[in-house]
Amino acid sequence: MKKTGIFLLNLGTPESYTYNDVRKYLREFLSDYRVINLPWLIRFFLVNFIITPWRAWFSAKLYKSIWTAQGSPLLVNSINLQNKLQSALGENFQVETIMRYGQLNAKNILPKFDNKLNKIIIISMFPQYSSAASGSSLEAALQVISKFNVIPDTQVITKYYDKEFYLDVLAKLIKDRHNPDFYLLFSFHGLPTQQLTKIDTNKVCHKEDCPPITYMNDNCYRAQCFATAKQLAAKLNVQRDFYSVSFQSRLGKIPWIEPYLEPHLDSLYLQGVRKLSIVTPSFSADCLETLEEVAVATKEYWLTKPNTEFNYIECLNDNSAWVQALASKILNL
Repeated sequence: MKKTGIFLLNLGTPESYTYNDVRKYLREFLSDYRVINLPWLIRFFLVNFIITPWRAWFSAKLYKSIWTAQGSPLLVNSINLQNKLQSALGENFQVETIMRYGQLNAKNILPKFDNKLNKIIIISMFPQYSSAASGSSLEAALQVISKFNVIPDTQVITKYYDKEFYLDVLAKLIKDRHNPDFYLLFSFHGLPTQQLTKIDTNKVCHKEDCPPITYMNDNCYRAQCFATAKQLAAKLNVQRDFYSVSFQSRLGKIPWIEPYLEPHLDSLYLQGVRKLSIVTPSFSADCLETLEEVAVATKEYWLTKPNTEFNYIECLNDNSAWVQALASKILNL
């Protein structure tokens, strides 16, 4: 009997923290036109001769600092989720982790399922939609599936930043790990502002505090992030003066989505915040951007300020409630 294929879609990770593997990964990642939206020749020169050679040394050290005995945290967390979801769904389903870049990429994994599935459900591991993450990984997976001899019924679960199956589980996780005496900061992955400008035909983006989601800005990544934070705060009963939003992982000198994480931390301190909890809702699994950039580097930055305390709230990872929420969502499609 043919099965339903469940493909958990993420971006990817280097095979190791060595310079060569990290450089190979960065070159593939940064060569994606959805990540660096420049003409091909300019992007090729910039990635291969300017960014990647020096960035790989720096990134390799960071990856080494968070690497586990089992390998990359992103891969370990993803496979753990895959295995638990497989157990929850049973033998009529085939659950697989698919990455946009790296060894588990769509071109390597998906072809073996041609003519072996009666249905495909692709779940993006990015709750908020962005072209650079959700769009790129979905494009890669769907391109491979489009070449199947037999293309089964295919469904995509993406842009679920405001859906209860995601919000309820994340709110419960935050509640369990957040001290109400601490200020709550929602730190989302950043994007160059030009990526928002391309879709901002109604000119509603780049506000100090994004307006509520409507048909005019429902594709705006920044607006989705603010909406996620607002709904989580409501579920946690955290008042507006006790939480805020920032954006991390800025690269280069071009404008990115604001407020930037570190300047925002400085502002919070000047406002009197001393006890800080940070959660990263744009990531479903802990990875370099959460473990090193937030749990380590941001913690160190914050604790250099007098009389401060810091609490990092982990991602959903393979949380049992997250597994059950995904299983329920899948079974009710």
